[in-house]
Amino acid sequence: AVLTSAQIGSYDTIKNNICIKYLGLTEGFPMHLSISLLVGVITTTATNPFDVIKTRYLADVAGHYRSIPDCVVQLFRQEGVKGFFKGWTPSYSRIGPIL
Repeated sequence: AVLTSAQIGSYDTIKNNICIKYLGLTEGFPMHLSISLLVGVITTTATNPFDVIKTRYLADVAGHYRSIPDCVVQLFRQEGVKGFFKGWTPSYSRIGPIL
């Protein structure tokens, strides 16, 4: 849900307010590539914390986390906000260049 919301919510805004208005791009490959790369940044940034939490919680065979909220709190205390964005680059390479 977060991924789809971020993609759909940002596509038109980027197209109309950045690519057309500021960059002067017209319909075609350069415009769609630009939009795709920018939407990928927004989408990856919005979804990566959820992916990190899910991965850590599901991979916890030792039972360090009592619940998902506990996983979030421990991750924040141990690694700060930066911890929620581990693996951002591989995620972007998977999500980013969608045409």
